[in-house]
Order: sequence, then C-alpha cells, then structure tokens
Amino acid sequence: MKIRDEEEAKAARERKRRYKGAAQIAINKLIDLIDSDDDKAALAACKDILNRAGDKPSDKLSLSGSVETTGKLDDILRQLSDNE
Repeated sequence: MKIRDEEEAKAARERKRRYKGAAQIAINKLIDLIDSDDDKAALAACKDILNRAGDKPSDKLSLSGSVETTGKLDDILRQLSDNE
C-alpha cells in the first residue's frame, strides 16, 4: 500500500512538471496569436490574455431607478386587495 502511494505521488509530481512545461508553450502560442492574420484568432487571443491578467469584464449588471405606476394599475391592485 505504501509503495503504491509513493508511486502515485511520483506520477502526480511528473504530471505537474509536464503541465508546467506545456503551459509555457501554450502561453507563447497564445501571445503569438495576437499577431495572427486571422482577426478572429487575434481578438480571441487578446481577450483570453486580458481575462487571465485580471481585466475580465464584469458579468454583473447594476441597475437603479424607480418605476412609476399608473393610477389604473393602482386601482386594480386596490380592488384585488379589497376582494380578499
């Protein structure tokens, strides 16, 4: 059991080492895509780099204000509450 755990830990370390190496290759490729003749690929690369750098646009939308009701709606609501 102990040998198996050690082998799994060693394999995990090797995977992590290889992922780090591949990540650097991927980063270089992404940066190269900025100068692509394909505008869609260049735009996607720019967006991805900005997102990963922490400049991702917010997914939330904040709205504020007030809503005025018409007298007709107020009458309907009053009637509904009176019927109860």
